[in-house]
Amino acid sequence: MAEVSPKRLELSEASRPEKTAGTRRHFRLVLPCCGLVAVANAVAQVDREYFARTQPYPVYDNQGTAPYNLKIGKLTARLSANVQSEFNDNINLSEHNPVADFSIGPFASVGFLWPVTRNHLIQMDVGVGYRWYVNNPSVSSISVAPNTHLDYTIYIDDVRVSFYDRFSIQVDPIDNGQLSGATGPLTEFRRLVNTAGFGLDYQATRELSLIGGYGYTMDRSLTGSFTYLDDNIHNFYTGFNYALTPKVKAGILGSYSIIRYQDTVQNDGENYSVGPTLSIRLSQFITATASAGYTVGSYQHTGSILDESNFSGPTYSVGLDHVVNRRTTEYLRVGESLGTGVGSNYATTLTAQYGLNTSLSRGITLHGMVSFEDIKSSGNPGERAQRYLIYLGTGYQFTRYWSAGISYSLGLRDSDLAGHDYVQNRVTLDVTRRF
Repeated sequence: MAEVSPKRLELSEASRPEKTAGTRRHFRLVLPCCGLVAVANAVAQVDREYFARTQPYPVYDNQGTAPYNLKIGKLTARLSANVQSEFNDNINLSEHNPVADFSIGPFASVGFLWPVTRNHLIQMDVGVGYRWYVNNPSVSSISVAPNTHLDYTIYIDDVRVSFYDRFSIQVDPIDNGQLSGATGPLTEFRRLVNTAGFGLDYQATRELSLIGGYGYTMDRSLTGSFTYLDDNIHNFYTGFNYALTPKVKAGILGSYSIIRYQDTVQNDGENYSVGPTLSIRLSQFITATASAGYTVGSYQHTGSILDESNFSGPTYSVGLDHVVNRRTTEYLRVGESLGTGVGSNYATTLTAQYGLNTSLSRGITLHGMVSFEDIKSSGNPGERAQRYLIYLGTGYQFTRYWSAGISYSLGLRDSDLAGHDYVQNRVTLDVTRRF
């Protein structure tokens, strides 16, 4: 098994054949050059997955996926193992009776990118682990990383067809801003979420591309708690992107979602949204993306909750990515989104987030993030809450294959409903071996 040289040409995370001026196709390559990233034939593109997210970005660490480091013929792969220990002073997100615990667990991840032929591409990433809790062994459970996925992409002339499956097991209730100790026994919060579907991308002309697709999400509780949130969501989307200039791309994106719950507590509903998208390469080092839409949420009276609210209004998402220098990158995200409710029809979340990743020296990295969320739940009484999230972590590369990291995170929630506040502090230490 040959190892890829550090000076190799790396297939990017978004690797895909792209159309050149003629009919010939090639793979999009990332070239490490003086610590900066240059993309061959780079054209500003609208990130449809970014615009489709209900939350702009993850709660805490946003370091991204490890680069591919192994090569077997045409297959490029990555493999790593990790052991993580953590002290959490409030695993149940309680305001008055927080439960503190220490946990430890192994974690392994594997991924590969395989260009089967010029027009067939398979990509997979799987991350699985187990976490043991010392004082509360009943909380111990298997975990699956949120970025676990399998993608199969086919190119037929000017049409790209992508089939995908996203799979995760959610064990951390702080990922949902609506949850607190007052909403249920959060030590039993474990959910299986699977999203499968397909997407079509037709390059009609050099400037114009048409997009469309469908996704099916199944969300199930793995315990006897929170089963009232079990649902099936069908999501359809369509739109187009047009390159106004080599650095500016604009378009229109519309979506329609059907929400159906397994239990008869939450109300079923439908969501509609349509609006413009924009991507601008402001400079060699700064990229801006934005989307806005008029969104309508209509809910039926199929559940037992007494919420007759519907939603109509604007939603949006704005992002800015900046390569400060060869060692430092930063990003800013601002957005307002509509999501499914917890004991309500829906919740809107206004999010502002800033993140910084920097290399202090050849072996030491630093990652930081601050985030603010303003959450409004429908119904009577509708909750209004604010969350403040802070993450700071550092990593040290001992050798080419071994690294360690330590991080601290703070979660603070302030609600207008009694018992729905919490403060959570976490300290994490991990050791990673790359192969």
